[in-house]
Amino acid sequence: MKNSFENIEKALSLPYGTIDKGARIVLHNNREAIVEGCKGISEYDETCISLKFSNKNIKFVGTELTIASYEKNNVIIKGIFSSVEFE
Repeated sequence: MKNSFENIEKALSLPYGTIDKGARIVLHNNREAIVEGCKGISEYDETCISLKFSNKNIKFVGTELTIASYEKNNVIIKGIFSSVEFE
């Protein structure tokens, strides 16, 4: 299974370790993100929300960003996204 994730990362030109069974992101246009597997929140304001995962952070950048829901490692972020960064 790990090899499959590595192949997808390579095909999409994503950094190694970006995709694993612990992280799942569903984007609805650039207005809502449903994130599963989050270990915590490392940064939060109306222009940037950075979420912790086991081996990386994923940063949502934009305007009017809010955390609409956060429970049991699942987060719903709403706002107007300009980028999603993998750190």
